[in-house]
Amino acid sequence: MITRFKISNIAELKVGMFDLGNGLFSDCAPKKGEVRSVVAAVLPHEGRAIGFCPEQSVLPWCYTALGVVTMPITSGKEATACITKMAAVRQVTMPALEFCLNYQGVGVTRGEAFLPTRTELQQAYLNENAIYKSIRLLGERWLENTLFSSSIDNDYCVWVQGFKNQYSQRAYQCRAFGVCPAVEIKLA
Repeated sequence: MITRFKISNIAELKVGMFDLGNGLFSDCAPKKGEVRSVVAAVLPHEGRAIGFCPEQSVLPWCYTALGVVTMPITSGKEATACITKMAAVRQVTMPALEFCLNYQGVGVTRGEAFLPTRTELQQAYLNENAIYKSIRLLGERWLENTLFSSSIDNDYCVWVQGFKNQYSQRAYQCRAFGVCPAVEIKLA
């Protein structure tokens, strides 16, 4: 039997915990069907945390480069909204973004998940071992150790964050890498 506890103070949240939704968390691995996300980064100065949903795919970021700059944006939710708006205007197909926006899981409604930013992924990288351990405890594994971000620079390149000895780099938007839907964890 897993222990569930309510957390209302961001300082009590630890990377690798299982987010069960509605402010409930667990240190012990529940069934995958009970997990909203795995806490991947705690951002106390912003009063929020980022959770990785327990699903991943390898997809192209897009098929035609999208000319929008989101590098200064630190919130994946905001950057994803900006990219979504521009993709609709330019009628560009964005498989990685669509995978995140279409993700539905425990306590995650369609349109809630997003592509994390470079900043959010770099924070997750600092605790990659705790994240990987929790993902494995759910019976999952990442298919790709380099994840797309929602951070696009002036040269039409998107930031990809390497995990597990993979390099972090700028990559052309039309390449394929790992995509992991992220969600914001806000505490009351």
